[in-house]
Amino acid sequence: MLRLKGILPALFTLYDSKGEVTDKGIEKFLAFLLDRGCTGFFVGGSTGEGLLQTVEERKRFIEATVKTVAGQTPVIAHVGALATRDACELARFSAKVGADAVGSVLPVYYPVGIDGTMAYYRAIAEAADRPLLIYYLAGAGSGPLNPVEFAEKLATLPHVFALKYTSPELETFGQVIELCGGKLNMVMGCDQLMLPALTLGATAAIGTTYNFMPEIFVGVYDAWKSGDLKTAQRLMARGFRVIHLVRRKYPPMEACKEITRMRGFDIGRSRGPIPPISDKQRAELKKDLDAMDFFSDPIR
Repeated sequence: MLRLKGILPALFTLYDSKGEVTDKGIEKFLAFLLDRGCTGFFVGGSTGEGLLQTVEERKRFIEATVKTVAGQTPVIAHVGALATRDACELARFSAKVGADAVGSVLPVYYPVGIDGTMAYYRAIAEAADRPLLIYYLAGAGSGPLNPVEFAEKLATLPHVFALKYTSPELETFGQVIELCGGKLNMVMGCDQLMLPALTLGATAAIGTTYNFMPEIFVGVYDAWKSGDLKTAQRLMARGFRVIHLVRRKYPPMEACKEITRMRGFDIGRSRGPIPPISDKQRAELKKDLDAMDFFSDPIR
């Protein structure tokens, strides 16, 4: 079974000045993340804006990522789509170009329930014939699902190897780990809960802010693994301050992208309906981060 560990950025898709998907700059961006200890990539998910792109655009960036990583770490291609046939097409393509695994958020928009959800994932698994990561995003599609029942059923599907859990309900996450931890890689999808998730038994974390502060979260993970809880707590608090700032004062997705740009990576702007960041907000964000000494030493 494919094993996930450590910090996997939910990779930003790169856009050019006209808002088109591009692979320009991908080598520099991925080299930065790998050099700082990231252990894999999740491509085309919520952070990557996959659902705002055409199937062909998604294929282009998945292939570019797989080619650039060249087997150094696992690449998980998010193939979730409104239509099962599109998800299956992306799954087949991802397998063809060499993605190590595929993943998908729950079926979106239509409340298909647990039976429809199982059928959706079964179709993707058959199309890809690759390890399959289930992306449980609280409140996204499928109608109301009990995450514990959901995880228990999904663990019986062929190819399922991991569950990315993106919900603040840590008690439920603990229940899912107790039930499925021996069968699946348990991955935390809420950046601000990474450290407590590790204490519950998570093996890895996939998140947005790892794109622009990988040093902090790799540091948290490494400190936790070595038994240095004090350092892990200190670094986690530093990361949390940035996350709280972004969520409290700014349009969060574009603020995260803006910080990534401030670190030297021209990744482009988000697509609508994701709201932009204004020039005034951009200046205020830089001032807030400078007050935290963020750029002078990210892992201080």
